[in-house]
Amino acid sequence: MRSAKGDEVSQAQQKLIMKHSDTKTFLDHYLTRHINTDMQNIIDGRKSNKPLMRATTRMSLWIDRRRPQYLTDEQREFLRNHPEYLKVKQQRGQQVESCRAT
Repeated sequence: MRSAKGDEVSQAQQKLIMKHSDTKTFLDHYLTRHINTDMQNIIDGRKSNKPLMRATTRMSLWIDRRRPQYLTDEQREFLRNHPEYLKVKQQRGQQVESCRAT
């Protein structure tokens, strides 16, 4: 197990320091829930992309939990009629047709 500073900490040390008889208590209550391990690259045998993993795990910290998550009917209608949306929707339709043709 690694501490926040990256130093090695054995399970016995964790139990002694935290005064727990089982490591599961430490894992359930103290270990962070943010996973910052680049498992895809590790499994594929590539070097971990640490800067990318740090950036993606930090992104969730900036999300405002009080932000509006749903659009009103008026907002939805406005977006569906927006010129940029209509243009992208048309381009997507053309790409779909192109893929079907090939």
